[in-house]
Amino acid sequence: MTVQISLRRQQALPRTPDNLYSSRNHYNLATTMMTMKSHIKNLTVQTTLFGQSVAKAIPKTLECSVVELTSNWLTEPSLQELVDENINSTRPVDNNLGK
Repeated sequence: MTVQISLRRQQALPRTPDNLYSSRNHYNLATTMMTMKSHIKNLTVQTTLFGQSVAKAIPKTLECSVVELTSNWLTEPSLQELVDENINSTRPVDNNLGK
């Protein structure tokens, strides 16, 4: 029994080992890319779940204190001036470090 292959299919078949090797590499690359996409999707879901867990674990009073501190910082210029003074102040120097 002989199997006849159409001309189109004959042209699509790899003729040399190099073509066969490049076809295998293409398949491996496509498989690797699909695997990596799957890993990325799973990590995204995992990150979302971790973020939700952390959000539930933080006490509401801590969230309120952060909002209050931010509000105070924006409404009281004296706090900003105090920080500016500390930024421009001289730093302590240890002269014994060079010995």
